[in-house]
Amino acid sequence: MSGHTSGHPLRKKSSFTKKSSALLILLVCVCCLNWAMGSHFAFTAERGFGGGHGDGGDPIRKRGASVFPRYPNQGARVSGSTALRPRADNFGNRVTSDHMNRIDFANHRTEQVMKRDVRVNNAVRLSRQRFTSFYRPVFEHHAVEFNRYFVGYNAIVVGHPPFLAAWHRHYFFGGFYWGFHPIPDIGIYFYNPMVYWLYVGAADPYYYHNWYGSEYTAYPELSKPFSYPGLYYPTENLRQLLFGVSGMPVQKQAQFRTAISVFTKKVAQRMANGLNQRVNLSSGDVAVNHYEILGYDDAVVLEGVINFQGKVYNFKGLVNIENPGSSDVFIPATWDQNPTPEQLATLDGLNQRIDSIKGVQTNPSDFPPEPQQAPPPPNDLSAEPETSSGDHPADQGNSGGQ
Repeated sequence: MSGHTSGHPLRKKSSFTKKSSALLILLVCVCCLNWAMGSHFAFTAERGFGGGHGDGGDPIRKRGASVFPRYPNQGARVSGSTALRPRADNFGNRVTSDHMNRIDFANHRTEQVMKRDVRVNNAVRLSRQRFTSFYRPVFEHHAVEFNRYFVGYNAIVVGHPPFLAAWHRHYFFGGFYWGFHPIPDIGIYFYNPMVYWLYVGAADPYYYHNWYGSEYTAYPELSKPFSYPGLYYPTENLRQLLFGVSGMPVQKQAQFRTAISVFTKKVAQRMANGLNQRVNLSSGDVAVNHYEILGYDDAVVLEGVINFQGKVYNFKGLVNIENPGSSDVFIPATWDQNPTPEQLATLDGLNQRIDSIKGVQTNPSDFPPEPQQAPPPPNDLSAEPETSSGDHPADQGNSGGQ
């Protein structure tokens, strides 16, 4: 009896100890599992891969925060504000101080975020190899053609024909009015997502997640590659515009992608309508040589030239970021003669739409006058017979000598 009673408590204690140990082990396992899952979800949200864009896996969107600079509140967005007042940059583009700040932001983010990621570096390296093989030789060949067109344009400017003034009165200057600043090796800027999108033509979710973070999944446009990669000849003007766009709020960037896609399709369609023939444009055929930012990135005015069947065509277009479907372009079939009434009516309609987005009427002083280029001196060599023999033996020999 005594042995039974003395041993029973010990058996109870042993059973309790085993249960406690099991519960403790189970608790530790649950804690470890929670920690691991929490770490995983925190990492994927940070990189933009987890949780979609709802409340359950997107801490950035829950806070309403974004890494991209915001615009001033609506009360400060008046047409007379300094940030909205455009000025000419080094390439003649009409830009706002807000736009230039976004270019600085994009440059910094490119260096601090994109270039420090191994997988992004690999994506850029492979894309540059493809670009060097397929696009760069075409761009280098087009550079020769565009420079030839540029020389021809300057020859027209020197003559100051009356038709130039007729076009200028309606704010159409020709794509080479602003100069020509090519960058055949645009591949060095593939760390910027807008440059990458316009030239690479492939969807790379990891690459874009790195730039946009958790906002990437909120806009389906960001996962769609550009339908016409390499169509735009790379210029300094276009590169700068793309850097500025990549610093806009993400919604604006998505809308720009849609707007430039609509604009690009209309370039070919307007040419086909004007020439009354099938138009096929390929790599490097469209060069943007000037742009103007309207408002707080409400729209962009593009001007440039199109290379088609050995001729150059000038264009002026509106990339409407706020209303992408209304983007449009004016491309006259003939530019080296007086505009027709129909051409002027179409051009004036485009200018009115641009002014309505600006909120002010276009000022002629916004456009610098065409540089006065004197014709070069004659290079003919001629001589009159001398009345007396010269001092040089050659002169004496040419006069007949003795």
